[in-house]
This record gives sequence, C-alpha cells and structure tokens, in this order.
Amino acid sequence: MPRYKIIWNGDVWKSIVKYRTLNGCDTITCKIDHGVSIISKIKNRDLLDTKIKNFKKLKFKDFYLNYQEYMRVMDYDEVVNYLSKHSY
Repeated sequence: MPRYKIIWNGDVWKSIVKYRTLNGCDTITCKIDHGVSIISKIKNRDLLDTKIKNFKKLKFKDFYLNYQEYMRVMDYDEVVNYLSKHSY
C-alpha cells in the first residue's frame, strides 16, 4: 500500500484480523499510540468468527466499521491485567 502522508499505518491491520481467526494464537490490541497489537502463541481465547476468505481485499471502511471487534481493542489497564494472567 503506497504511503500518502507522513503519519500513516498502512494496512497491517488486515494481518491482525487474520490472526484473530486462527486457533493457535491469541491477539489483542492496546489502545495506545496508534494501537499496539500483541500476538501470543497460545490458544485463541476470543476467536473472531468471520466469513472473510481474502483478508487482502478488506477495505478501510471494513476496519472503520468493525475495528473494536476486528482488533480486540483493550485499554492499557486491561492489557496489563491480560498479560499478568498469561505469564510469558
């Protein structure tokens, strides 16, 4: 995806959506900065159930309308609690 301004995050979010659908990893996104995601190689505790076949074809509108669910967004305190329960 070509950059069109200096501060820009591209379409990395599409890979996070894909990871959210896999059984072998658990993925969360902390609501800090522009969003910081953590992918853990443990059983997915909140599997994203979606009919998406080709994640590359997702559009920004899909993200905009579904980002909370797609990214599994948590506040900082929730992430700290999550990490303390899953000792790494």
